[in-house]
Amino acid sequence: MNPIRSIILFENPLLEFFTQGPWYFVLAVYGPQIIYWLINSHGSLLSIFLYTMIGLLSWTLGEYIIHRFLFHAEDWWLPKNPKILANHFLIHGIHHAFPQDHYRLTFPVLPGQVILGLCFYIPAKTLMPVAMQNPYCAGAYLGYLIYDMVHYFVHFGNPRPGHWMDMKKYHMQHHYKNGTMGFGVSQKFWDRVFVTEITDYSKSK
Repeated sequence: MNPIRSIILFENPLLEFFTQGPWYFVLAVYGPQIIYWLINSHGSLLSIFLYTMIGLLSWTLGEYIIHRFLFHAEDWWLPKNPKILANHFLIHGIHHAFPQDHYRLTFPVLPGQVILGLCFYIPAKTLMPVAMQNPYCAGAYLGYLIYDMVHYFVHFGNPRPGHWMDMKKYHMQHHYKNGTMGFGVSQKFWDRVFVTEITDYSKSK
């Protein structure tokens, strides 16, 4: 395991700032967005709850697809161009190179907003009924928020034997032994569906 906890990429403090994503930035930015969408949702409490859950469940699939086909695009479709590879390294490769860097474990907020906007916000606002849009976005972004907090926890937390210890071991397998499998971080469901689950590791009982 690379023990380095903090690295400096750019001398320019503004550029350096936008490559970092401390966990509390994620809470500070996405938390108010989620609350705003829920407050401004229209319909019955049941319909708001159902649309929110649809959004949250949609995120779990998004988590898998984004991690596998964007963050690990070098294994699938990314051109072997030095400049493209360097920029891609800044998106996710740096996390694999320095997995214990506190400030680059949760995804930087600015590119995170772009990815979430393209994958969830814009499609929701374009394609969904008005009553579904806000609670769906709230659910999808809540799913992302949970994912990022779980990701931080499995790297830096010390869970007791059980589910979270198993998820920590599972994610460490993805980092250090099998980077082409185990793309779920907050759950394994889609790894099982798409046959990319890592199974040959010691689980906690």
